[in-house]
Amino acid sequence: MSGKTIHYNDLPPLDGKVTHRMSKEIKVCLWLFVVYAIYLFLVPILNFTAPEFMKIRVWGGMSLTWFLTSIGAMILAFAIAAVHVYFYTKDFYISEGDSRDIAKGAGM
Repeated sequence: MSGKTIHYNDLPPLDGKVTHRMSKEIKVCLWLFVVYAIYLFLVPILNFTAPEFMKIRVWGGMSLTWFLTSIGAMILAFAIAAVHVYFYTKDFYISEGDSRDIAKGAGM
């Protein structure tokens, strides 16, 4: 490296397509975070408001609290990851198709 530092103000602005893609990505991530946060806060709230219900044994002697905290949270994390990958790949393939169309128009 030459030892020069590049400042972000010196970089050219992003094009509209990248800006749109990044804002859409942030919106999806925030919604997925909200869903997970609601789930994580719901378990202690249910423990406080309905302790007898949360003591029910559901699977392998595990109480509903432990089931929701361990197994349920892991299933929800995998579901959130799947939703995120779905939206990311859908957007990626759409933009890849756009770039192919542009290349065809340029005679490439």
